[in-house]
Amino acid sequence: MHEPDLDPSRSAEALFADIEQYVDEALATLDSGRYVDLRALHPAVDALCERVKHLRADEAQFFVLKMEALRNQLDTLNDAMQEAKASISDEIRANEQRLKAVRAYRPPENKS
Repeated sequence: MHEPDLDPSRSAEALFADIEQYVDEALATLDSGRYVDLRALHPAVDALCERVKHLRADEAQFFVLKMEALRNQLDTLNDAMQEAKASISDEIRANEQRLKAVRAYRPPENKS
């Protein structure tokens, strides 16, 4: 996944676009059943908030709706991750049950 570029010289708009792309890629990765590493997300959102905090009020207002949309996107990502976690848990439990059944019906070992 493409991690957001946290270079301080980049604009809030550019960083926001990177974060949106990162979250979109994370959702696509989850949909494909692969592991998602979100370590870069928190620092990127912190950096974005810091940039927006230093904008003029009229410039910052532009980000209000965009940040709300990003929050909704992050909620969607969270929901998808919870579903993936539940699916993995179900699979683990099913495998444990199969293993118990195999052990229960395994013929006794010959001790000669």
